[in-house]
Amino acid sequence: MANLKYWIWLASNSLLNPAKVVMLIDTFGGPEQVANADRKVLESLGWLSAGEISSLMRRDFGGAERILQDCVNKQISILTIQDAAYPERLRNIPDPPAVLYYKGRLPDFDAMVTIAVVGTRSCTNEGCRIAEKLSTELSRNGAYVVSGIAKGIDSAAHVGALKAGCGTSALLGCGCDVVYPAENRKLYEQVSRVGALISEYPPGTRPFGSNFPRRNRIMSGISKGVLVVQAGKRSGALITARLALEQGRDVFAVPGAFGAPESMGTNLLIRDSAAKLVTCVNDILCEYEPLLTHVSTQRFAVHDTGEKWRGGQSRPEPETESVTEQKESEKRIKVDREKIKDFTERQLDIILSIAESPRTAEDLTESLSLEARELLSELTMLQLMGAVKQEGALYAPVREFFEKKRDA
Repeated sequence: MANLKYWIWLASNSLLNPAKVVMLIDTFGGPEQVANADRKVLESLGWLSAGEISSLMRRDFGGAERILQDCVNKQISILTIQDAAYPERLRNIPDPPAVLYYKGRLPDFDAMVTIAVVGTRSCTNEGCRIAEKLSTELSRNGAYVVSGIAKGIDSAAHVGALKAGCGTSALLGCGCDVVYPAENRKLYEQVSRVGALISEYPPGTRPFGSNFPRRNRIMSGISKGVLVVQAGKRSGALITARLALEQGRDVFAVPGAFGAPESMGTNLLIRDSAAKLVTCVNDILCEYEPLLTHVSTQRFAVHDTGEKWRGGQSRPEPETESVTEQKESEKRIKVDREKIKDFTERQLDIILSIAESPRTAEDLTESLSLEARELLSELTMLQLMGAVKQEGALYAPVREFFEKKRDA
């Protein structure tokens, strides 16, 4: 906790841009060492202005201590660029944030095909429908949708992922405790339950207009690709698309009607070959098919290709398999992937948790960090589907459900 004070102090310095903050950390090894550096040492670097050096020499940690206490009170977690959980994709952009604040459960963005779905706030009803539909289909096919939880396309993207029963995360241009827009309070709560609200701004930071273009580099930075659905010529979504291109990310765009102001930006992206034209979700999924297959295999093993429940290794040929290995192979479930394609992420987590041996609801509640009522609701649904059975106090997968083909 004491060390976090220095991280917050350095990252909150309004005179230093994110790139310089990271350069200081790389040069000195950490923010505490920066705080203890002599003026002459800072001057010798040659890339700090006199004002920046003076701001560092003031060493006023009161504000950082208040922010740290605020995070504790509001259950907001802090992630630094030196933490193992910090996304590697984001770490490698030119100006990564040294500190991220988040509320909820931070996903492993690097392990997923993360797609940022963005667009204009003043979208049409059709634009919202398209964003929601594509986000639902992306989520159901193994991608992870992120957006900015603003009005319009962003909100539709989160709603689409939630409808698929999957996780989604929001990148904010304000503090994690500030709901903006106010009418999205319920959506904020839903997103924080299944994913995370993420910001480089400390709690209490208001949604100033200048925060959002800066926020956009994080959204594209954690993603494999950016999908733009409706954007005018001056839409902030085009900033995200430009940053994505600079960061080497894929950019996709949904075309709009000729002359439609809300689609001028997306049409220009397509015209200039800056974005791949999207007519259906497969136009995006086909770019990541090997990765999506790997993610699916890692999350939920075994399907009819002979891969194991855990680890995704190929099953040995029968003649090289020991008797013990053969017995273990017989115990593993060969999953018909068609059966699980509509499972929610939470349902997959439950099945994966009981795959090796039956478990009690209490065990599952603790290991999956779910509220008891949420878990019991999912278990009831899985039992109704015929995927899970209850044996006394224990829950186990129904082998026949996963291995038997659906009736024609």
